[in-house]
Amino acid sequence: MSVSSAKVFASTPVAAGALPASFSDHEFAAELKHHQGDGRSRWHVIANAFSIRVLSTVSGHNQWDEVGMGDLGSETYDQLKIAAKAKRLSWTNVDSANLEEVAPELSNLPIQSVSQLNAWIKHRDKVTTGRQGEISDSVKAEVASLACPSGKPE
Repeated sequence: MSVSSAKVFASTPVAAGALPASFSDHEFAAELKHHQGDGRSRWHVIANAFSIRVLSTVSGHNQWDEVGMGDLGSETYDQLKIAAKAKRLSWTNVDSANLEEVAPELSNLPIQSVSQLNAWIKHRDKVTTGRQGEISDSVKAEVASLACPSGKPE
């Protein structure tokens, strides 16, 4: 995504341009690397419980560019982890299902640590994978009894 087609935000967000692109994990990581290569190595993540949207800027500036949005996979995680270790990553959790509609507040952003990044991933995995374990023995016995009231398979 070129800078000219991305939304641009000042410290008080005012959008201009297209909506953020949606990327696969590999594409998202490549786009983050591209932004970093262009000097926009300070990143801000807007996240709901399922996916993320990333904005970038040159460290020390308040002109933010859209990077994109999508699921946080292993390649994107690696890029965000590098930024977190270098203290170049901030994060905002939101309740909105549609991250495109979120108007980010881009002033006084707290730096995100790797442990906070990992905590978000753990929470995401918990809410997106459903049950975390097998059913209990008592539930198995109850289901079996309901399936075969005589107690013996037919």
